[in-house]
Amino acid sequence: MKNKEDMKEIHSDTGIVSQPLQNVNELLQARENITQDENSVKSLLHQLLDKTDSLFELVKSIDEQRIEDKQDFQNKINQVNDRITAFSKQMCTNDEHQAEHLREIENSVKLVKIEQDKHFSRVHNKIQSLSDRVKDIPSRSQCIAKHVTLEMEKSNENIEYRNVNIINHSNTSSTSKALDQPQTKRTNFQTFPDDRKDKTLIIGSSIIKGIDASKIGKDVHIRTNRGATVPILTEKIRKSNIQHYTSIILVVGGNDASSRIQPEAFRENYEFMIKTLRSKNPSIDIAVSEICPRRNVNTDVYNTILHRISTELNFKIIKQTDAFVSRGGDLVSTYYHRDGIHLTNQGTIQLLRNINRVVNIFIRTNSSQSNNENNEQHGKRQSIVNTFNGICFNCGFYGHHYKDCHTF
Repeated sequence: MKNKEDMKEIHSDTGIVSQPLQNVNELLQARENITQDENSVKSLLHQLLDKTDSLFELVKSIDEQRIEDKQDFQNKINQVNDRITAFSKQMCTNDEHQAEHLREIENSVKLVKIEQDKHFSRVHNKIQSLSDRVKDIPSRSQCIAKHVTLEMEKSNENIEYRNVNIINHSNTSSTSKALDQPQTKRTNFQTFPDDRKDKTLIIGSSIIKGIDASKIGKDVHIRTNRGATVPILTEKIRKSNIQHYTSIILVVGGNDASSRIQPEAFRENYEFMIKTLRSKNPSIDIAVSEICPRRNVNTDVYNTILHRISTELNFKIIKQTDAFVSRGGDLVSTYYHRDGIHLTNQGTIQLLRNINRVVNIFIRTNSSQSNNENNEQHGKRQSIVNTFNGICFNCGFYGHHYKDCHTF
């Protein structure tokens, strides 16, 4: 019994010893497995690192390529912008050339028009001259016929005291002399048209409406255009016959100044009016009146333009400003109506005085006319009056003394 129990103890002890060995083997096996797993993980890590490096290189190359593509794209954009800029400059240059070419064409057309107008004016003057000569033929023929008739009547009175043979001879000779004589004395009976005299035209806006035609020369004509501006007066001149005038006085521009027209536009309009005048009558003498000062209107800038272009276009300037403005810079009240624009009688007289300093427009009477019509005493008095060369202190006109002024 004892041996059996000992055997059981031995067997039990052996079992106890073999059990740890088995655990150790398992641990070793597990360690080996762990080592293998660790090697596998390391291998995987190395592979992952390699792939990460390759991926990084790929990303880096992609980024570099993107930067290059971006730079190329920017360069192309810059090239396109440069082309657009160059094209725009070329277009601007072409537009400037075209505008300059158009201006040259426009100037050429204007010059051609001016030349045509001058040619038309010359032709019209020749036609007018021929027309005047044709109109004058009947009057000259009548004068010649009357002269021949008078000569024949005188010859017939002398014939009564002669015989028949002498009568026939006398009639023949007197008739031949009568026919020959008018040819040598034709100029004595020729009636020259009034156009041969120097005629002056005063044309303008309503600023000249107060001029009394009876106080100026009979060869001075007045044309008033109420509310006229420079373009309106230009059109009036273009449609008028001014070939028989030797001089013209322009009194216009106040309405333009009141409308506050741009100075450059005013200059162009006035230059065109002067050129239109010259095209209608190339030999006419032109005098331009300054714009009379107006209330609340700056006329100085426009008068400065008139003085400037007067030298360029060769016309005379009639100064008005100083006479219508007091020393204090205000308008002379006695020269203006309440509107501060239109002139009173005294203002119109002052306007005419200033005009007369440049162009003679006043009447200068002849003393011999009144001496033949009145008695001796009145004739002497009238002779003194008519030979007076000063200005009447009442009306401001030449040719008579203030005591004999008809306005009293």
